[in-house]
Amino acid sequence: MLTGNDETNYDNINQSVKDFEPFFNLWTTTELWRKSHHSWLYDEFDKLDSAFLEECVENSDKIMNKVVR
Repeated sequence: MLTGNDETNYDNINQSVKDFEPFFNLWTTTELWRKSHHSWLYDEFDKLDSAFLEECVENSDKIMNKVVR
């Protein structure tokens, strides 16, 4: 009202956030995988952080299965 424009209706914002969540999860998971992939392939084997690698693979698998559903 201060700007002279009609007030925006945000009643559906929660549903919009829920609808967007799979895309956000897909993009962020893909970006983490992309950033880590080079290290996993080319760094010295004994320098790899196995706990991070395992966590990343498990979380990525869960997220991708949710996205597919």
